[in-house]
Amino acid sequence: MSTRFARSCRIGLLVGAVSMLGLNAAHAQGEAVPAGSTSDRLGLRVEGGVALPLTPSEFPEGWSLGFGAAGGLDYDWKPGLQLTTDLSYYRFANELSGQSSGGSNLSGNSIWTLSFLGGVRMQSSDDSDAVAPFIHGSMGLAIASITAIQFSGSSTGSIPSETEVAFTLELNGGATYRPAGSNIGYIFDVGWQPIFVSGEMLSYLPIRFGIVF
Repeated sequence: MSTRFARSCRIGLLVGAVSMLGLNAAHAQGEAVPAGSTSDRLGLRVEGGVALPLTPSEFPEGWSLGFGAAGGLDYDWKPGLQLTTDLSYYRFANELSGQSSGGSNLSGNSIWTLSFLGGVRMQSSDDSDAVAPFIHGSMGLAIASITAIQFSGSSTGSIPSETEVAFTLELNGGATYRPAGSNIGYIFDVGWQPIFVSGEMLSYLPIRFGIVF
């Protein structure tokens, strides 16, 4: 792994804060907002899934498929339009961790990211559609980190962890399915998330499945 990539990826906790935009505007335009109280227009999402490492080139070469979870709140602003907040976490294990090299054992050096985003989702507004496709865009902040590398055996030592807070965005698409008469539905989506760290772009492709309330 190059020094540049190591520094770029040891990006710490990207504590993102992008607020849900326009809630006051939604109240001001009452005729465009679905009937019901604010709580009736709020939904909760809980998802789990995997993430494929994409860039830079050292990322897919040295780190395995990531695993993580995501969740958020969705606010029905207008028919077919939702305001969203998202919190997601992914961890990618180093493929060399636990292996021996020159009499030394390597451990650690995983990459993890924590992102907080706000965005907008557009999807089918026909209540008769049990399956509703959507497209979704969001942006915010992320914490990216490479954990410390530990050497043991014939030689010992360590390389400290690095973290960085950086701008991130996510573009994704998928579909929701809600059985007739049910308050619980399901969601599937595939996305692309770049994190802009230290002059480089750390990116991966999340694939998630979950439940919506």
